[in-house]
Formats: sequence, structure tokens, C-alpha cells
Amino acid sequence: MNIPEYKSLSGEFSPVSDIIKGHKLLRIDNTTAEECIAYTKTLEKEGFVLHEANEIPSQTDKNLFYIYKCGNCVLSMFWIATYNRLYIATSDTETLPISKRFADTTDYETNSEVTQLKLSQGYVWAIKMRDGNIVLIDGDLRDDKDTTELYNYLKENAKPDGKARIDMWIFTHPDIDHISLTPEFLKDYGDKVEISAFAYQFLDSDKAQYTYVAPEIIQKDIVKLEENISKYCSNTPVYCLHTGQKFYYSGAEIEILLTPDILYPRVYKSANDASAALRVSFENGKTAIFLGDCMKYSCKELANIYGDYLKSDIMQVTHHGLLGGELGLYKLIDPEICLWSTSESRFMGTFEAEAYHYCLGEGGCDYNAWLRDDSIRKREHYHLGQVATIRI
Repeated sequence: MNIPEYKSLSGEFSPVSDIIKGHKLLRIDNTTAEECIAYTKTLEKEGFVLHEANEIPSQTDKNLFYIYKCGNCVLSMFWIATYNRLYIATSDTETLPISKRFADTTDYETNSEVTQLKLSQGYVWAIKMRDGNIVLIDGDLRDDKDTTELYNYLKENAKPDGKARIDMWIFTHPDIDHISLTPEFLKDYGDKVEISAFAYQFLDSDKAQYTYVAPEIIQKDIVKLEENISKYCSNTPVYCLHTGQKFYYSGAEIEILLTPDILYPRVYKSANDASAALRVSFENGKTAIFLGDCMKYSCKELANIYGDYLKSDIMQVTHHGLLGGELGLYKLIDPEICLWSTSESRFMGTFEAEAYHYCLGEGGCDYNAWLRDDSIRKREHYHLGQVATIRI
């Protein structure tokens, strides 16, 4: 596709990459906020229409985010103040969500809640909004019992009409333990649940050149997910996540803080290295941050890009409390409540098959030891011994 030329006095342009599925990605280093803003004016002169804009505080300035639409072309931009770095992603096939589609008032109100479901692996989190809409994050391992448990949760938390609904199903990354329940759920309950949207950013497995898990294994799981979305939810839109993007709900906003494209051209060892992170901000000021399986490099990038802005009340502990976290990030978030998507035996340090009790802070996991040190702060911790529901 043809887009206007980006002009920069000292910008360093990396080769255009197709590492994001269905997109072209351009990275520009040593470019200023003024040059980024000037480019938005150029886009508008060329007929691009602004769909969404966002400014997110950083360590040094403001990170800038824009999405533009022109014909079939969607162009998203994220400028990182810490590094004076800009990423521009373009696509001819991307579907955009309706901006700010939820009103502040509703004819049905309930309590906003964050729930960590007790499934086989616990890798599904549910956010219930003030109007009863439910957003799911991730999709656990494939298990018939778990598909039923998830359906039962949706029925029990349905609006007064009793219809089970998922307003949006977000996937942080395409690891088997975060997406493989979903195809089975769609097969078993796709005709009983109303799903309004799916959202994720998956890298092209071959282009990412994963070194820890074979790309074909990851791609097989992605294909299964997308085939069943197409088969059982053929009219349901699938959104591509972008860093800086917001989704608006009754009494809450979901802000995407990290997507794998803004780490490019780093080597992605596994799908965990390509995990997204997001935060939910509720109208009463409470916040919940979800780190997926962000590994150490991603955690450090989050800390470097956003700094104190990351402070949150609830934190999903990254990578199930295993290797991958980062002390600096956890100190910035400094949560009151920690969600550990891990078994009770691993959390308690009684899992005998493990050489190190990572969740206790062993094996280099100083960040977990810090979280659990009551002398620093008394926190609430929830593992998979039970369903954890936090009323906001």
C-alpha cells in the first residue's frame, strides 16, 4: 500500500517488516514527537481520517498513539518517548472497533468485578463491567470440563435476560495454554453464547523465528483458533491489538500497554516473548493490570516506557509466577492484590517435581519474593485453589 512519506531530520529507518500477520511494520529511531505530530497532519491532508488518539504518560514525556483510516487502509502509530522511537503499522484487511461505543449510563447495573476462573490451568480472567458486559482475557488449555465451567460462569453472570455473552475475548499471545480452550469452547457452546468480538496481535510464526518452541507448533494452534472462530462465529469481528489503543466500556476502559510489534526486531524465543499486556481502569479509580506471559525483556520495556503510570491495585502475576518477571516492574505496579494463575502446590512451595519453588522467589525469582514479603506490604494473594472474584 502507498502511504505518505515520513520525514525526519535524524530518523533511522529500519526495513519494512511483515512480522505482524496481515500488516506491514516500519520502525523509525531518533525521531521526535514534533515529527510524529507533523506526520499526522500530513496523513490528514492525504485523506486519512483519525479514528482514535491517546496520550500515555511516560518516564520523560508522553507516549503518543494514533489510528487512522483511509479506504481499506488502517494505519496505527505509537511513539515511545523514552526512546524517541516510532512504530507505524499498516494493513489493508484490519477491522476497527467502533470508538467509544458504550454510554456512561445503562438500564441495568451490577457490580464491576475481576475474576480469576478456577480452570485446569487458570489462564482465563473475566472482567465484568458495570452494565454486566463481560470481557475475557486468554483461553487456557483444551479441556472438556473447563469449557463447561466457563459456560457455567457466563450463565451465572448473565444479564437479566439469561443470555450468556462475551463482549470481547482478548488473547495476550498464542501459546497453547492461553488459546487452545477457545476452539473447543466455540465448538461446544458457540451456538449458546453471544460473542461480540475477538482481539489479539499474533506475529507471523515463521517471521518471528521462535527458537524455544518450533514455529509450526505455535502456528498449528493459531490455525485451529482462527478456523473455529471462522466456523462458529463467522460474523464476529476480530480486532488487531495495538499498543496505546483503548476499548471503552460502561464504567471502565481497557488500555493496551504492550504488543509484540513494539519489541521488534528483538529475537522472540517463544510465544511468551510476544505477549501483550493491558490494564483496566474503572470509574472509581481502581485499576487491574494483566501481564499475560510477559518475560523479563518485556517487563523491563514496560517499566522503561511507562514508569510510575503503571501503579495498579490488582496485578496478574506474569507467566504464572514462574521465570519471567522483573523486580523493577513489580515495584512500579506495587499491587494490593495479586492473581497467581498457578496451582496451590506451586504457590505454597510443596510441588515436589520442581527443582526450585519459583513462586516463593527461588531460582532467581526475586520479584516473587518481594511480592510475598509482608514486611514490605501486606498483599492479598489468590491462586487456583479457588475461584477468585474481586469486587471493584
